[in-house]
Amino acid sequence: METTVGIVFVAAETSIVILLVPQQTVDIGLLVAAATLACFAAFTYWIMRKHIGASCHCFGPTSSLLSARHISRDFALFVLAVLGIPGAAVSSPDIRIVTVCVLTGVIFAFSVVFLDDIIYLLPTHDPDFVENRSN
Repeated sequence: METTVGIVFVAAETSIVILLVPQQTVDIGLLVAAATLACFAAFTYWIMRKHIGASCHCFGPTSSLLSARHISRDFALFVLAVLGIPGAAVSSPDIRIVTVCVLTGVIFAFSVVFLDDIIYLLPTHDPDFVENRSN
């Protein structure tokens, strides 16, 4: 089952990248991205409720367990995908707007990819998080 789910998610993520390249399919790519992120958030919530104690290795090795911050990250990305759909209908976007969007996306992407590391640097009152991080 885990292998099947993994294959489905990898296929979905690959299709998202492919669909986001040509302008004619950007809206479909964003819809697939939003659906995939909704599934990620739902599975994370389910794993947390079952107390399975799984880690997210999507952005590199970590020993921190799935938590509400992972759901928050997926929700933020979901919102961005949904908000991007109306912009996909623009036939010839202004290069300045595209440049600002790309730069903003790069900054946001780095924030998402390094979220666990950024949180680790912040003061925390959760000894389990620090303990899990050091393993």
